[in-house]
Order: sequence, then structure tokens, then C-alpha cells
Amino acid sequence: MDQKTNRQRIISILTSGKADVTHLSIRLSLKEKEVLTHLEHVRKSSHGFKIEPAKCLCCSFVFEDRTKLSVPSRCPKCRSERVCKPIFYIEVKDDRRNHKKRTAKSS
Repeated sequence: MDQKTNRQRIISILTSGKADVTHLSIRLSLKEKEVLTHLEHVRKSSHGFKIEPAKCLCCSFVFEDRTKLSVPSRCPKCRSERVCKPIFYIEVKDDRRNHKKRTAKSS
């Protein structure tokens, strides 16, 4: 049985690929609101946490400056409610590869 906390499981999922709140909710068997609460903490604790911002499906407006992780209710430009969800992932830096580059340069 998996003994990881929900936040550890979220980090594991986002390290291996991209996911939106609904996908995380289904994988973790949690409500989307609970996932958003955990995501706030993951964002603060994970250095490589990245967000592909929400986007309006009607006018292609991108919510780049939005700080909330939740899905916007409507587009400020065209007022459409057809907004795709932000997508989250954790970018992992490969220190071993960087270490090899540094040692090759110093030789």
C-alpha cells in the first residue's frame, strides 16, 4: 500500500508529467478544492513548479498574470465561460548531466 501523503503523490505525478486539477483530482480520489489547497503548498515548496496558464477557447486570451491556481470563471476580454484549465508540472533539473558537463569542461 502506498504510504505517501497527498502532497507527495501530487509532486510525484507532476514530476512525471503535466496535469490539470481534474486529472489530479481523479488520480488522487480527492475533490478539486482539496487538490487546489495541496497545490498551493506544493507550489511554495517545489522549486521547479510551473504553470501553463488558463486560456480562453473563444478568443485565445491567456491568463498569464493570474496568481490563483483555480480555473477562471470567464474571460475578461470576451466574457466567454469557455476557459481551459491551467496545467501544472514540476520541472526537474538533472544535476548529474550538469555535473558531467562541468567535469568535461575542466579536463
